[in-house]
Amino acid sequence: MESNLDTDGFTIVKSKKKYNSKLKLPISTQNQIKSIDSTDIDDLINKIERIKNQLLNYDSEFFVSKILIHLSKIIQDYFVQFPNGLKNRINLICYGLGSFEDSLTSRYQLVLLLIIIEELEKNYQVKIEEIYDPIFNDIDNFVIEKLLKYKPSLINNKCLKQVELGNQENCLTLVYMPHCPKALYNNFLFANWSRKHLKSFVLFGNSFATIQTLTIEENFQKYYGYLKDSLEFLNEFKLDSKCEFTNAFYDLSFITFKPEETSSPKNPFFNDDSPPLQLEAPIYDSTEEIL
Repeated sequence: MESNLDTDGFTIVKSKKKYNSKLKLPISTQNQIKSIDSTDIDDLINKIERIKNQLLNYDSEFFVSKILIHLSKIIQDYFVQFPNGLKNRINLICYGLGSFEDSLTSRYQLVLLLIIIEELEKNYQVKIEEIYDPIFNDIDNFVIEKLLKYKPSLINNKCLKQVELGNQENCLTLVYMPHCPKALYNNFLFANWSRKHLKSFVLFGNSFATIQTLTIEENFQKYYGYLKDSLEFLNEFKLDSKCEFTNAFYDLSFITFKPEETSSPKNPFFNDDSPPLQLEAPIYDSTEEIL
C-alpha cells in the first residue's frame, strides 16, 4: 500500500528510485579494488535497494514516516529564527555506520540515512560534510560514493569535527551517529562546546539518558563530563516505534541542545568567537572504544 502522509513539508511515498545493478566502476575505483569482483558490489547495491523498499513499505506505526515528520518539525523550528534569511541548508555528518558489506545492521542504518537525505532534498539544499568509519573497506567506500556522490573521508578525527555555523546561508547540521560508543558522543560535544555550535546541530543517535543509566556514575562524571553536563540543557525525543525485523534502530533519539537554559555548567563553554583552546580534551581509560 502506498502511503501519502503530508505533514510539515514532508510527503512520504513509496520510493520509485532504482539503483542500477549493472554498475560500471570509475577507473580510479577499478584500480583500487582490482581484486574485488564487481558482482560483489552489484549484489550489495541490490541488498540495499531491497532493504529500502522494505522500510518504506513497513506500515507498523508508520515507522519511517514518524522519524521524518519529527525531523521536519525540528528543522522548521530551527529555521523559523531566520524569517528573512538566505537559502536554508542542511549539512550532514555521519559516523559509525560500520561495514555494509559485512553487517546487516549497518545496511539498515545506511538505508535510513538514504531515505532521510532523499526527503530533505525535496525542501533543502543538502551538503555532506563528512561520512567516516574506520572499518569501511573498498566496497563500502564505493557504495557510498555511488549512492551519495560523496567520497568517504579517510581521516579519523575521532568525532572531533566542529559543525559549520553558516556564512552566506542559514544552515543546520544533522549529525547521524547510530549506536556509536559513548566516548565519541562525548568527543563531538567537546569539539562543539560553545553556545552557538551546540544550537546549530541536531544529533540522531543513542539516547543520552540511556547512556547515563547504563554507565557507572563515577565513570560518567570522570570520563564523560560533556555528555553529563549536556543533560542539563538538551531536549531528547526518543523513538517510540519499533522496527520488528531489525534492532538497528533500537534506543535512537533526536537530540537538540539549548545551552542558554543553563548558566553555570561545570564545563564552561568555549568563547563563541575564539578557537577551542580553553578546555582540556577528554581522556578515557584503556577499555573505552574510540573510533
